[in-house]
Amino acid sequence: MKKLSNKGFVLAETLIVTIFVLTIFTMIYTNYYPIIGVYEERETYDDVEGKYTAYWIKKLIENEGYNTTSDHNKLMMNNYGYIRFECKDMTTDNNKRTTCMNLLKDLEISNCDIYGNGCDIFITHYKIGSPTNKILSPNFKKTVNGSIPSLELSSPDIINGYKNHILKIYEEYSYDGTHLCTSTNDNNQILECKRNAFKACITGRGYSADKVTLNENGEELSYNFISQDNVNDAEKEVAEYCVEKIQKNVFPSYLIDYINYLPDYSLMNNSTGAKYRVIVVSHHKKALNNYYSFATMEVNK
Repeated sequence: MKKLSNKGFVLAETLIVTIFVLTIFTMIYTNYYPIIGVYEERETYDDVEGKYTAYWIKKLIENEGYNTTSDHNKLMMNNYGYIRFECKDMTTDNNKRTTCMNLLKDLEISNCDIYGNGCDIFITHYKIGSPTNKILSPNFKKTVNGSIPSLELSSPDIINGYKNHILKIYEEYSYDGTHLCTSTNDNNQILECKRNAFKACITGRGYSADKVTLNENGEELSYNFISQDNVNDAEKEVAEYCVEKIQKNVFPSYLIDYINYLPDYSLMNNSTGAKYRVIVVSHHKKALNNYYSFATMEVNK
């Protein structure tokens, strides 16, 4: 009887340990497998959904009402190798602008304001790397990684005609209509660039920029309302958001990874005659999602 009791105890002990181990593995699978799935989804580039999104953005850009040749856009393309697609560059036809805004909202394009501006949609030269002429066709991949073309060859941070510089959001704004912010070392002109970007951000969130100003103390930016009358909490939150946003990098790390993943795209292999590419970032939040997707497509314009 004693031997039988020992065998029964061992069997019970084995069952308890087995159940315990299975419980642990079940908990690990339940809690961590979804995280792995989301990680893999974040790393999926140019999937069907992304290509669908890029296709509709391509159609907007190819529309006769979209203007890629404004003075500011020319400066951006010639100096940095890209321009940011925004609905404000559509014609003054309100219907087309409304269509643009609604489409970008439905496609969940990243970082758009309520007017379809400031979006993470970048139009580049078809060939995004290793151009033959760095001034007329800057190396977009170099721009993304912190090297922009420069003629100031005497500066110590200039290497082979490229300046080591990480572009900030406010630097996409020109200060006088003919020069970009990165082309000046004048502190007053740089501050004016920041103020222009700040105003654009405020109005892009649906508020008036006339009652709030941007201040700079050394490297620190702050805001203040000219009058505290009729200032609500929502306006203060928008001002704080815009102070932070305009100082962010144009190309966050997740976008840099995607662009570096892309080939250089040789024009010799392009049989369609396309001159440009579009790169689109979507931030999916519907149906309890929270992930980014990336896609690119050639543009015939």
